[in-house]
Amino acid sequence: MIKNRTILVADDNAAIREMLAQGLTMMGYRVLTASDGEEAYRAWTTGSVDGIICDIMMPGMDGISLCKLLRDKGFVGPIILLTVLDQIKKMGEGLVMAGADRYIVKPCDVDTLRDHLEELFAREAV
Repeated sequence: MIKNRTILVADDNAAIREMLAQGLTMMGYRVLTASDGEEAYRAWTTGSVDGIICDIMMPGMDGISLCKLLRDKGFVGPIILLTVLDQIKKMGEGLVMAGADRYIVKPCDVDTLRDHLEELFAREAV
């Protein structure tokens, strides 16, 4: 695992947000959390964030809008979008139009997210 990476977890569901944060912390990542897109954006602007895991369906700024904003502002790290929606349209919006690296349907486990993060960080290092 690539250590000393900071992951921003944004999800409006507190139980999911905390479960992901706890699991990623136990795996050696530093974790920042946010309950919506605006809070996630503020966290990104004030800290060093290496990767982002965010829910698509959040109040206010949704995950796709957050992803697009961060890419427009120059963020090049991995972005993984989470959602309960497994619709092709949303996948296309997230991956193609907004610049996400992965789209994962909930529920998912922390080990799966770790595997995706490690793969994306390894690709970044090449």
